[in-house]
Parts: sequence; structure tokens; C-alpha cells
Amino acid sequence: MKEKAKKTLLIFDFDKTILNDDSFGHIILNTLTKEELQIIYNNRNENWVDGYNYALMQLKSHGITKEKFNEMLNQISLTQGMSDLFNYIKEKKENYDSIILSSNYEYVIKYILNKNNIIDIFLDIITNPSREANQDEKEQFIYVLKKREHVKYAIHVLVKKMNLKNFVIHMI
Repeated sequence: MKEKAKKTLLIFDFDKTILNDDSFGHIILNTLTKEELQIIYNNRNENWVDGYNYALMQLKSHGITKEKFNEMLNQISLTQGMSDLFNYIKEKKENYDSIILSSNYEYVIKYILNKNNIIDIFLDIITNPSREANQDEKEQFIYVLKKREHVKYAIHVLVKKMNLKNFVIHMI
């Protein structure tokens, strides 16, 4: 019996890796006031979920529609060389599985992947669910963070590590 060839798992971050910019940051920096940005900045280490949700509410209050949001996303390009890399991965798809592990919103990631016709490269996208977190999720996340106060990782790195571990467990 012929043994199935093993694939290499490629794990990509999204912002400033696949994209040459921070997609959500690009939009809020070009829309929100300095005061609104300061509130987000002040919350970045306490509870990033609240910061994202606040940013989304402020974008709505500035009249940013889904269409305008998408127009702003269209201004961001792939990092130089990524198109060639993704073409190579498509050509050699029998050798690679690819996933995205990001703290960005799922909607943003899928929109840009679809726009660039590369969504089919990715086996999974492990990320923010593009919805407001409920209170239980916020409390659970803050509890996990407080239990790891001595660890000097950024919040999004902790989330990425937990999500990657769960992905690997489900793959086995």
C-alpha cells in the first residue's frame, strides 16, 4: 500500500504579513478622531474585545457603511511577494495545507481573500468571529488573562496560542 505523502502546514498571520498594512487599523486611523483612537489605545491591554467593539460602534457613528468599509479595505494591498507565494502554493497544493491565525475580524480576512481569489488556499481561518462578544466570553477571556499576568505576551498572542492548540488537537 502506498503511504500518503505528508503535507507541510503553513501558518500565516494576516495583517502586516499577508497584507502590507493593518487592515482594521488602516480604517480606524482614517476615520476616527484622536480622542476616539485614544480610548481604543487605552483599552488595548485591558480588554481588546471592548476596544474592537468600541471601534466598530464609532465607525457606525461616523456613517461608515459596509460598502464604504469595503472600499477602504480595497485600498490595502498584499505584501510584496505574497501573490507569487500563493500562486506557488496553488501549483503545489498536494504538498501544503495553509491556515490563517489572526486576531483580525473574520469578515475582513474573508473579504480580502475573496477579493484576491486566494481563499481556496486556506484550510481554516482561526480568528475573531466578527461579532460582538457576549459578557460570558468577555469574563472568560479576562479570567484567562488574569491567570497569566506574569506572562509578558500581548493579549492577541495568548489568543492565537490557544486557538492554534485547539486547531492542532482537532487535526489529530
